[in-house]
Amino acid sequence: MRESALILLICFSLLSIEARAQVGTNFPPAQMPVAPGVAKAQLIFHTTINPEPALLSRLQTLFASYIDQPVDLTPLLKKIITESAVVEVPNVGQVLYNPTHMLLIHLPENWQQGSTIRVATLEDVRTILKEERAPIPLLAAYTQGFNQFALLSALMKDADAREALEVVWNTTPRSDHDKQRMLYLLLRPIEQAATARLQSPTCRQTINQFVDDVRAGKRAAIRPVPGLTSTVLPTRFVRDGKQIILVLSDPLLARYHVIARFDVTAKSCVVAWERHVLGM
Repeated sequence: MRESALILLICFSLLSIEARAQVGTNFPPAQMPVAPGVAKAQLIFHTTINPEPALLSRLQTLFASYIDQPVDLTPLLKKIITESAVVEVPNVGQVLYNPTHMLLIHLPENWQQGSTIRVATLEDVRTILKEERAPIPLLAAYTQGFNQFALLSALMKDADAREALEVVWNTTPRSDHDKQRMLYLLLRPIEQAATARLQSPTCRQTINQFVDDVRAGKRAAIRPVPGLTSTVLPTRFVRDGKQIILVLSDPLLARYHVIARFDVTAKSCVVAWERHVLGM
């Protein structure tokens, strides 16, 4: 019965979110964040939150349960928090979404007083929302992932839906598979950053020039968003054979991303396609 009620709530929430969600080049100019000082400046999203020491300590305890050896995760946790989009859910707290790590974090309103902080994987959220697995999860995290994040946050406003969604939130691993999956989601982006440094000088130069051109608004296929495009930083780098996937993300809202694919040969490294995403 609870699951049926959740499905109905999902259907109604999808109608509302679909009316607002804009991905790629279709977002309305009136809703675009603009730089400080520009007339009628408006930010429609909560900015990323500050990784204060108390929060990092709580998250260290949470994620340490997924790792068998003692490890100081503070530098990684700072990055995860500052690169997460945030939604305020009244009377519930904040829901954070980090597309790079494909993780969601629930900070209850009074987490500072000891209320439980929990984590969910995008995969588990997608499953309970009964959405099909994307053929390329990495790219889907920056597109469909934001819709799933928005839907989950909207559903958490309803007490019955919130109870049904309890299954996706965790404080400790439920199995060895959970441990292995979390370790992969936490550490894989770090391994990719190391991989970026191993590319040929020509390829690194091409990628650096692409990043500079995006920030300067010189890429014809990338529509600049004032206040965001000029701030993007590399957050994901994946080398797969003769292809490289690069993701750039804004540090202010953690919702504006540029995704590009480079085709690599022994003598060249060229942009094959590129697009921008504004996760609503």
